[in-house]
Amino acid sequence: MLLLAQTQEQANMANKHIKRIYPRLSRDVLEVLDQLDQSQMDDDQKAIHEMMRTSTTYKEEDGLPVVTSLPADHHHQQSNKPNNNCPASPCKFLIAGYLGEQETKAQIHIHQLGLLAISLNRTLVLPQVSQSRLGSCLEHPFDLYYQPDSLDQLGIKTITHHQFIQWATTQTELPTSRLISIVDHHQIPSTPTKGSISYDTTTPNNILSFKPDHQFCLKNTLKPSTDNHAPPSKKFINLNFENFKPLSIISPNKWAKNKNQRDKFAERIINSIRESDQETKSGRSFNPDVLMMNYELRYPFLDPESTKIQNLILARNEQDEPSKPNQLKRFEHFEYAKIWTELAESIVKQTPTMVGIHWRQENIKVDQLSKCASSLLIRLKSLKLSFPSLQVIYLSTDYPIEHVFSGISNLGGTSVKAHSGTFSKSITVEHHQIMKELFNHNLSSLKWFTFNSLIENLDLSPDLIDKFLQVPIFIKIKEVDRLMKVRNREILDHHQNQNQINQDQNYNKIQTLIKSKLTLKVEDSTEAEEEEKIDMGIIAIIEKLILSNGSLFMTGIPNHCSKLSSFTNQIIQSRLNLIDINFVKNTALLDDDYPGVDNPNLKKFNLVEYW
Repeated sequence: MLLLAQTQEQANMANKHIKRIYPRLSRDVLEVLDQLDQSQMDDDQKAIHEMMRTSTTYKEEDGLPVVTSLPADHHHQQSNKPNNNCPASPCKFLIAGYLGEQETKAQIHIHQLGLLAISLNRTLVLPQVSQSRLGSCLEHPFDLYYQPDSLDQLGIKTITHHQFIQWATTQTELPTSRLISIVDHHQIPSTPTKGSISYDTTTPNNILSFKPDHQFCLKNTLKPSTDNHAPPSKKFINLNFENFKPLSIISPNKWAKNKNQRDKFAERIINSIRESDQETKSGRSFNPDVLMMNYELRYPFLDPESTKIQNLILARNEQDEPSKPNQLKRFEHFEYAKIWTELAESIVKQTPTMVGIHWRQENIKVDQLSKCASSLLIRLKSLKLSFPSLQVIYLSTDYPIEHVFSGISNLGGTSVKAHSGTFSKSITVEHHQIMKELFNHNLSSLKWFTFNSLIENLDLSPDLIDKFLQVPIFIKIKEVDRLMKVRNREILDHHQNQNQINQDQNYNKIQTLIKSKLTLKVEDSTEAEEEEKIDMGIIAIIEKLILSNGSLFMTGIPNHCSKLSSFTNQIIQSRLNLIDINFVKNTALLDDDYPGVDNPNLKKFNLVEYW
């Protein structure tokens, strides 16, 4: 026994002199885990295992990893409690389930639904986004395209889609809801000319859609969801529609032609929704928690500068806090996410003096398209004479020009995918021939650039790269960056002089991956969508920002050499705003030198040239 006690005492003494080695782990890993959660990936457990496996000197028997550094936060998530943005208690919401038009016009429609939400004393749930579409059944959060406070800047209270999901899944009773469809008369011409307002008593409650291709990602159930681990982008919104029949509103014919017609239609919409809240299947009088909107009007019906509409929107119950007309703001295009704004500014700054062209070719007859190409060449030569410093022609178009520049010799038998989904079906061999001849034409010192050309010549700053790595769609590149940093720390322990070389190599590698992600790929129109391809809505936003900030801007005459486009109109409005700003700042008008500006793309600036 004495021998055993001595042996144990010796072992204890020895242990005191042993320095226990714990695995050392940077806070970066925790940020990656948070990013995985926020990016709505459903394989987070796999990612955790992978990170722990690849962390330096980690073994299961070592216990918990030690956090060795706590870098400053790059972002602050909003609270999952939406009550701060609820105009009344309990919270009531309005969701933009389906919008009938793409990104540029969809902004106007979201603003209209925001005004409608104010009139109904509800909070607007920000839509999801994907491929230039906005709605509740899409992949990415609103802030992938826009600044999160875009609607708040216009006086409209909002919460994010993720916050709404969090709220809905934590309620003790399933939130109640009603489907509401607002559709333009021309879509259902059999409707009486004065329009119609009716309850849909024929659609079963479990269909939850007015049309098969207009999905809201809804489930009608009487029990709260128990699947709390499903990512929000793939989780259906569980709501209870049992007591509220769908409400269908069809506009009068030609309702948007004059102000009185618009105001009358707006009054009918608001009053019909208010009154519908009092009609339920059970005879009970209460408002549903959620209004899910199928919105397919083409023009605004609520004018926030109209006195009649102001009074209609701001009507409140006596117990509610009174609102003032000046709280309603007219529509302004949403501010795009900072990452895309900074990227576009960097591209413009690094590109020689350029003329940007937006050319919508869809619905233009081939023979007319050929004439427009010839007139474009004449106009470009004239511009070069007026602006000798002009070097680059940047063309943004719905025609897939990357096919021509990719070196594909025969496009005649190729079914290509256009930048517009509907245009892909009508591209012909003649389209390819016209574009080939255009690009092969000798324009002296002028050089054609495509979106891919701009990305290829771009040098991303380390600061901009860091910002890219915070965007959820670049999560895989961020993980590559993390693994390279881990590897560098291991190398640094043995080779101090290799540190700067490795940092430079890593920077170049990450920059290459980001630029590759942004590059438009040559693809067949029959190819399946690949997960790794960039969202085309993002490309459209970047192009819009480049064309808004470039030296000169051109577009075809509407309905002659180009399709009438809200995309083009937004660019012109943005350029007009820049002209106003520069006039105040530099007292410089169109086509004049801006004093003290080194960037050639800001020395000469026009509003728009038509050809």
